[in-house]
Amino acid sequence: MPVPPYIADHRLARLQKADVDVPWPQRRIWAREACEMLASASPPPASLAVTRLLANDPKWEVRMAIAEKLATLPEIVFRDLSLSLAADTNSFVARAARFALARRTPAARPSAKSRHKELQQMIEGIRGKHGADAAKMAADLANRQSDDYLHSLAHDIKTLITPAKELARRLQHHADSGTIPPADLPCRLVSCIEDLESLTCDINEFARDVKVKKCDENVASMLTTAERTARENIEARGGDCTCVKCIVMVDPSLNVRVSRPLLVMALTNLIKNSIEAHERKSGFSPASVLIVANINDGIFDLSISDMGGPLELSEVTKIRQFIPGGSNKPAGSGFGLPIAHRNIERHGGTLRLDPNGEIGLTARIQIPI
Repeated sequence: MPVPPYIADHRLARLQKADVDVPWPQRRIWAREACEMLASASPPPASLAVTRLLANDPKWEVRMAIAEKLATLPEIVFRDLSLSLAADTNSFVARAARFALARRTPAARPSAKSRHKELQQMIEGIRGKHGADAAKMAADLANRQSDDYLHSLAHDIKTLITPAKELARRLQHHADSGTIPPADLPCRLVSCIEDLESLTCDINEFARDVKVKKCDENVASMLTTAERTARENIEARGGDCTCVKCIVMVDPSLNVRVSRPLLVMALTNLIKNSIEAHERKSGFSPASVLIVANINDGIFDLSISDMGGPLELSEVTKIRQFIPGGSNKPAGSGFGLPIAHRNIERHGGTLRLDPNGEIGLTARIQIPI
């Protein structure tokens, strides 16, 4: 049932009052309904203000409600909110917004032919500078990495499509036979589709070309945001990681000139990996993740160390390649580390992954400042 137009004015007044506390589940409902009002033929003026307010809500679940409705909004509102939500510190919100951006404003990409020509020019440049053997090695490496990437990606997509196809077949069987399907069947199918959508967003995030806009940012603030988002992502899939503590050793006044959205995304993925290193079949084990950040000789140096136990040399060698896909985690897409690696490289920095003795793994970021 459509919400009466005057309701938008009432809700705006309540949201603007500092002494009125509207529970976040209610704000999430209001966010969805405000977007529906904006998408109508004659949207109430207050619906725009309500939407903008809730797009900046402190609860990611409320912002997510806006992000999920972005594609239905008028163009002028869509352009404004999609850009801000695409840079959201919560990966679920950012993914939903970027997916809406990809659908509404698809980026112009070079054709396969032009990409092939560019690669050939790079190989010829290597040939001219380092000789034919080096050029052949570069071409072989490019082909091998491409093969590994495509094989891993095809495997991940097939893994998601197979159960979705089976669930759809079962729904079709119930429809043909006139029987009522189990109550959880449609929900499970939607969950499979959402996982596939999430993987698509990860692929898009990894492949997209972005401009790095640097500003002076507080390191402690970025780490706080990244840790909170990492825990929210784990909790969203049903994990309870409260027994894993993050010990942060950083000067509260330490600032660095970086692109906050890109670095926070990298930190979120790395912290999430470090917390998940302590996850077992029975749940999370009590442990600590140590995060140390400082500046040494003009280099911003940040390390994240877990206590997840020793890794096989072959496993360390594999993850150091930063090839996306092929995650061995139940809820992983395999794009977290490659996205972190790429975002750090965009700052002119490096990401190293080194065994921390028999204790666990240390991820070390170094960025010239």
